[in-house]
Amino acid sequence: MSEIKKIWNKGAAVYDEQVRNFLPYHRSHEVIVDLLTTTKMMRILDLGSGTGIVSEKILKAIPTVSITCIDFSARMIDESKRRLAQFESRVDFVCADFAEWNVKQNYDAIVTCNALIYMGVNVGKSYSKFADCLAPGGLFLNSTIVKYEADLPKFMEKLFYSGSQSKESADFAQGPGKRISSHCGEDSLLAPLSIQEHIDSMTNAGLKSICVWQYLLQTIIMGVKT
Repeated sequence: MSEIKKIWNKGAAVYDEQVRNFLPYHRSHEVIVDLLTTTKMMRILDLGSGTGIVSEKILKAIPTVSITCIDFSARMIDESKRRLAQFESRVDFVCADFAEWNVKQNYDAIVTCNALIYMGVNVGKSYSKFADCLAPGGLFLNSTIVKYEADLPKFMEKLFYSGSQSKESADFAQGPGKRISSHCGEDSLLAPLSIQEHIDSMTNAGLKSICVWQYLLQTIIMGVKT
């Protein structure tokens, strides 16, 4: 995980530009907000919060919630603090590896987007650890790229990664960022699971789980604490 942390510390400033054209990624955030607004959610944990894109959408849509953002990249936390400055009274920031973090409270919902896809992340243990800190009736919403058995079709690469980029962003994408791209092959540091593997892992963690949404490779797996 240390290599992944180094990569994201280098790429934090261009992260938003990197994902700008990744339509399924952004659509999944809209679905997460929809799912949260149908319930009485007050305390939310954003695992691997990155630059705060998901948290910003939630905070804007649901004025009663407070969010804890956790990310292992100090540069990502800095970016999210800038993005979420207007919500200062409703958001806390933790710079830590969530696998090692000592959770001190319960949450009504846990959201995460493409944070459980890296080599070295034990997805099953992550589900179990954070299922334990969900309040009864709480939701675990994981928006994640899932395993794709064949090569990524060229038209999908064009769809996701087309568009103009700054020199800094392009250099990152062709340099260190290439290893955390979903289509970089054998050198990838990603280890996505299948939909069924996610459902099984959530179920083993004591959550009632289901795939609630999918757009190409981006999928939302939902677990409910009963």
